[in-house]
Amino acid sequence: MTAKNCSYAKSDMTPCVIRDGSICYAANSFDKPICAGCGRMPEATGVPVHATWEKELAAYKAKSR
Repeated sequence: MTAKNCSYAKSDMTPCVIRDGSICYAANSFDKPICAGCGRMPEATGVPVHATWEKELAAYKAKSR
């Protein structure tokens, strides 16, 4: 993988943490961060989760109840 290309991306139109940065992490069914483009976790992509991940996830969950 290069800094701008992910060989696991499902589409070049889907946001990818490798190409677009950590803002592209989404939560999986266990509330763990995964890339919106390929579904891989931060350990696999090499891109750390942004500092406010836990806070934003908690706010989203509180709002969606």
